[in-house]
This record gives sequence, structure tokens and C-alpha cells, in this order.
Amino acid sequence: MARVKLLSAGMSELMRSPAMQRLMFDLLGPAEAQAKASAPRKTGAYAASIHRTSGVSGDRAAARLVAGTDHALSVESRTGNLARALDAAKG
Repeated sequence: MARVKLLSAGMSELMRSPAMQRLMFDLLGPAEAQAKASAPRKTGAYAASIHRTSGVSGDRAAARLVAGTDHALSVESRTGNLARALDAAKG
């Protein structure tokens, strides 16, 4: 049986790399589409503000699904739109 030894520094670099950030960003694409499609619309500002971000959080790449309007927190607390979109996207 072959043994694999992972180098901590190399794995740490990989987990923060731009390629990993891009992968995380791309994985949120279906959730972003779902969130925009199911967003409640009064003025359309909430749906239009939904977007993905990526970067490094702590020791690894991370991506977030964000709604950027002033009333986004209120909409999310009432509807759970972003949470439901993330659940639906994971299958």
C-alpha cells in the first residue's frame, strides 16, 4: 500500500490559492441564480444586490453569497431566501 505524506506548508498554500478561491466562487453560481430567482420583489433592489464574493478567511479560501441592500437582513429574517438557495444548490 502506497503512503502519501502531505506537506503542511504546501496544503496551506493550496487552500488559500487564487485557484481555490475561484473554485469556491464558481461553486456558488447555482445558489446565486436560485437566490435571485426566488427573491421577493417590491422594488427589485434586493434581488439586484445578490452577488458572490470570494477571498481568504483565516487559513483557507472562502466564498460568500451576499445581499447588499440596507433591508437585506430584514428580508432574510422573514424569508430565508439566501439560506434556502444555498440548501437547494448543494443538492
